[in-house]
Amino acid sequence: MIPTVMATLYLAFPQRLQPMTGAMMGMVITLAPSLGPTIGGIVAETLGWRALFWVNVVPGILITIIIWNTMGSLGKPQFDLLKKIDLIGLLGLAMFLGAAEYTLEEGPSNEWFASSEVTMWALVSLAGAALFFYRAFKAETPIVDLKPFSSPTFAIGACLGFVLGLGLFTSVFLTPLFLGSVRGYSALQIGHTMFVQGAVMFLTAPIIGQIGRRMQDTRPLGILGFLLVGLSCWVQAHLTAEAGFWEMALPQVLRAFGLMMTFNSVMQPALQSLPPQLVHSGAGLFNTFRNLGGAFGIAALATVQAHSFALHRQELYAAANPNNPHVAGMIAGMQTYLEQTGASDPERQSLMRYAALLDREALVMTFNDQFLLLAVVISLSAFAMLLLRPRPKMGMGAGGPPPKLDEAAMAH
Repeated sequence: MIPTVMATLYLAFPQRLQPMTGAMMGMVITLAPSLGPTIGGIVAETLGWRALFWVNVVPGILITIIIWNTMGSLGKPQFDLLKKIDLIGLLGLAMFLGAAEYTLEEGPSNEWFASSEVTMWALVSLAGAALFFYRAFKAETPIVDLKPFSSPTFAIGACLGFVLGLGLFTSVFLTPLFLGSVRGYSALQIGHTMFVQGAVMFLTAPIIGQIGRRMQDTRPLGILGFLLVGLSCWVQAHLTAEAGFWEMALPQVLRAFGLMMTFNSVMQPALQSLPPQLVHSGAGLFNTFRNLGGAFGIAALATVQAHSFALHRQELYAAANPNNPHVAGMIAGMQTYLEQTGASDPERQSLMRYAALLDREALVMTFNDQFLLLAVVISLSAFAMLLLRPRPKMGMGAGGPPPKLDEAAMAH
């Protein structure tokens, strides 16, 4: 659905309106995962977690009816194209991405290739990739047209889209995880804390769209956006075990501004560098890279979390010498408190509480490592914006209607 929307934007609107419409579309696409924890928390707390699956049915039906009755101007459906679908390439694509998604999801918790099951699905993904790329270059009508990558601007833009997905999905993944595992927040409390990013995106999208519309070269806007996202991660790399709503507010505001700036600044020159007949394929590839960025990012951070937590835990336990007067005093204080409350075996429970305290601090340090890693990767990616080619200058016809595609181009 998202690639279809992205392609429609560049085929249905004149160039002078594309910065504004691109910003609005970017707001919707990035707002969804940002508001997901908020809406999900409300739904889970009030209707139960099962409602998360059926709550989309009615909106989905309404949207389908609206699209069916309003999008006819883009052309009539060509059902004869169903006969030309490359089923072998489709099978390869399903094996490639489906098995890769499973491998990335389950790998970190199963020590990656130490698990025979993860290894098997990794091999399935590799075989699917080989089949998919073979058909992509040999089939008369491949399931995915890779010709957009012949444009250097699009290729660089797709890679930046990968980083954009990395920054969007991993931040939405890490923040609720921190609030739930360290602070013990409920789903609703996490949703209230995460609401800031979505609200800022919603309010700033029209403003950033107007700014982008007035800029012939949006690369500086994209560089600033990537740096703001990197800065937001750097700010979150200084969390403590007491961090809550207000400590999360500033990085969410910075990230919201940054994501809104980067999305349109990357997508617009990438898709505008393609001829009209390749826009549909390019939109799909761009969206795929953005989603893969999130999948690879979450898998990589899960691996970092496992190793970093073990390292910090070992360091803290080694430093927590029971002969140290500060450590001994803290354990003694816990033991005295437990004795006063009538707890059974207060000496053992005091040691267990101290160990839990060290584990919590090791977990906080682990989250800080993850956010710091994200800050470095995203900030360095900002300078790749300089490699993008600015969008073409709008000539006499830039304000007119978009070019009409013939049937052959639309079929392709």
